[in-house]
Amino acid sequence: MHWAAKRALEARGYRWELRRKGELKLGVLRKSWIKPGHKRSSELGIRRLVILPGLGDSPLSWIPVFGLAQAAVRRSYDEIVYVDFPGFSGFLAQERSFHSMDLLLDAVFDLLDSLKPDTVLGHSLGGWIAALYAAECGKGVRPLSPSGKKMDYEGPRRMLLVLPAGLFEDQSQRERWQDSIAQFMTDEAGAEWRSHAFHREPLWFRWVAADARQFLARDDVRQFLKSVRDEHYLDARIPEIRSETALLWTEHDRLLPLSVGEYWMRRIPNTIHHAILLKGVGHSPHLENPVAIASVLSRLISSKKPHRWSSRWWVQLNSTR
Repeated sequence: MHWAAKRALEARGYRWELRRKGELKLGVLRKSWIKPGHKRSSELGIRRLVILPGLGDSPLSWIPVFGLAQAAVRRSYDEIVYVDFPGFSGFLAQERSFHSMDLLLDAVFDLLDSLKPDTVLGHSLGGWIAALYAAECGKGVRPLSPSGKKMDYEGPRRMLLVLPAGLFEDQSQRERWQDSIAQFMTDEAGAEWRSHAFHREPLWFRWVAADARQFLARDDVRQFLKSVRDEHYLDARIPEIRSETALLWTEHDRLLPLSVGEYWMRRIPNTIHHAILLKGVGHSPHLENPVAIASVLSRLISSKKPHRWSSRWWVQLNSTR
């Protein structure tokens, strides 16, 4: 099914690439709206929007969202890039996955160094990775050229973080999140993790639920989750972020409840940022209500004020910085 989708996307102008990191791979699905030789491609730099999906997710799940937001995306960017993690649910589902957080971060950071994105959108694990990368850029650690020299790229100008993990107010809040993840690994029936993944499960998900359950039961996924250490969390790193940050949370996320989002709002550095609450959805807003999240992203990307009808789907939260 994925490879049929890949051929259909290529027919619509998408390009598929494989990036290698040792024996492991990262997939890149990209679509550009400028032609080779255009002055922007050589003089001004390509304005890229890069999408980092969550744990086990497929880049295909975000394509409908940005299809709906295409007008805003095309006005603001020259290229959109979806990252496909090996062993997740995307085109590289059958490939060997990264068995540690360190290996995954190393590969994704190298990829972002090469892409030099203007904006990074990250969901859940992807948001965690995006924030860690922005912190390293803000600290001056990255990006480096292959020879180890500092490049002129200073990191993403903007981050769009959708329910990012990696930052908790105290140990008990972190442990509640860890306990929820641990429950998923032993939930043979699947009811527990599905109730955490969705507030209102899409009707079509029942046909792919078995594959998702098998992903959570895999030994390499368990090994990856166990590899997360204290230094991977953002507590000490978040002050280094210099990127303009928009934070999107949801009304009914059981995995990362609003109390986690409120702590993010207090800890985001003093950069221009927005905090949005999406109504009626849980941890997978792009699957539960792609129209609503496309509306939010279109407004954020275009820097437009909310439409008067936007309140049916989302509300602006006051920043506490």
